Amino acid sequence: MFAIPPAPIHFREIFKTKVWGARRLETLLGKSLPPGEPVGESWEISDHPHGLSRVDAGVLAGMSLHDLVPPMRDEIALVGRPGALELGNRFPLLFKFIDTADFLSVQVHPADDYARKNEQGDPGKIEAWVVVHAEPGARIALGLKPGTTRREFSRAVETGDVEQHLRFVPVRRRDVFVVPPGTVHAVGPGVLLAEIQQNSDATYRLYDWGRMGLDGKPRDLHVEKALDVIDFAASAAPASVPELLPDGPARHERLVANAKFTLDRYACDAPFELRPADLRSFVILACIAGRAELACSDGTSPMSPGRTLLLPASLRTLTVRPAGPVELLAMSLPIPGGSQ
Repeated sequence: MFAIPPAPIHFREIFKTKVWGARRLETLLGKSLPPGEPVGESWEISDHPHGLSRVDAGVLAGMSLHDLVPPMRDEIALVGRPGALELGNRFPLLFKFIDTADFLSVQVHPADDYARKNEQGDPGKIEAWVVVHAEPGARIALGLKPGTTRREFSRAVETGDVEQHLRFVPVRRRDVFVVPPGTVHAVGPGVLLAEIQQNSDATYRLYDWGRMGLDGKPRDLHVEKALDVIDFAASAAPASVPELLPDGPARHERLVANAKFTLDRYACDAPFELRPADLRSFVILACIAGRAELACSDGTSPMSPGRTLLLPASLRTLTVRPAGPVELLAMSLPIPGGSQ
């Protein structure tokens, strides 16, 4: 038996080489990437078989995130409340950075009910994006044009005319987008974003722009499953409008609040406090601009662009001491009694 210290936990990144990947995770976020590879994703906090985060230092060094949350072992201390774990006693959320030199595949994610029946233990996936960097003219595909029917879109997939049915949206730094299950989407080139999502890798590709994968072969498509789960009646929302919360010296914005997670943004150049224990939840804290020192009763931790820490729910108070302007994302379980 072991105890999880009430202090920030840092995990080694899991880098994912992608045919559409770039190198801005290194040039803008300071990560040491494998040389010469197009790295599309850095999984920062993950308890998933496709990428399992491991603690890189301290008394928990070498342990996986899954090791920290088995039944009856510090679930409350780490996660914050009973019943929050996913099937298989997995940590409920997954956080990553995504960096694109080309379009991702046109894809869609299932909701929980469909995923439970058709995937190997994965839930569905709702995700949210915060744009960390965007090249001039960068855009994403988010949703289908109004009036697109299943029959029309199915035919477009067969003929390769998918693009004419997509709704394209320009993106800029700090934009926030929510991608509900059933929403067709594709991140375009020149975008670096932070993504918080359910702990799932259930992704159905519809179209891959006619390109080959890294092995020189076409990547697998999942057209029938995708058509099953697309919400053709949905109206894709524009970028989310942050809600300013007047609760301290930092500029505190609520970016997303739904039944799966809460996503906040803090911007400040003066010290302020975070209190995970008051939320009855862990907090995933990621720095997207500036530098700071984090201080708690157990010691201090540095924060710099691209660094992500997991704050256990048992951590009562964490003081953020910025070294100039700093911008942090804070992700947690839904706020008790909060809006969704």
